[in-house]
Amino acid sequence: MKTIVTIREDRVTLRMPGADIKDDGTIWLRGIPLIDGKIECGMDIDALKILVKSRRWNEIPEEAYARFGKNSSGLRVMYEEDWRDEVQSARSEADKDYEQVFVMQDAYYRARKADYYDPDRIYSLKHKAEKAEKAWREKYPEAARGKDRQILRDQAARKRELAQGALFYDADGWFDEGGKQKRHDEFIAAAEKLEDQADNL
Repeated sequence: MKTIVTIREDRVTLRMPGADIKDDGTIWLRGIPLIDGKIECGMDIDALKILVKSRRWNEIPEEAYARFGKNSSGLRVMYEEDWRDEVQSARSEADKDYEQVFVMQDAYYRARKADYYDPDRIYSLKHKAEKAEKAWREKYPEAARGKDRQILRDQAARKRELAQGALFYDADGWFDEGGKQKRHDEFIAAAEKLEDQADNL
């Protein structure tokens, strides 16, 4: 099954492996609908959260349900592979130049995992990769900041994904409802902190 992602302001805000698209275009994951928290629907986000948590689907305004495609709030919901293709087609010169940096980094990481551990070769590859990335960052400072922002935003999206699952999944059965909510809130707080860091870079 394809992974669905949400995109807002050209960045991934949530990944949803295993999500279903209903006939009306709404997105559901583990029996929970995807809600567009920035849509004008006559309810604030806190009121919508209460309805979602209590599973009172019929009381949620139709326009609050996020749908596959582009929503009126600007939220886009699409397959992750399509988003990657879109990003790939819009690559800049900085992105293309970074490929050489990536090749050097990959060679370094492969050497570290090799069966035969060669410290001299590992150090040499590490030095070359670091030198190449430093040169790239000096040449493309704005692209470097953008890459750092995206790393933080990807981490935030992962935290939000974990937060969503925390409310409904506990493999070990250790948490009661209060414990699940606490774990959810901790993931959300961590995501918001990462997003703030990205916005302030």
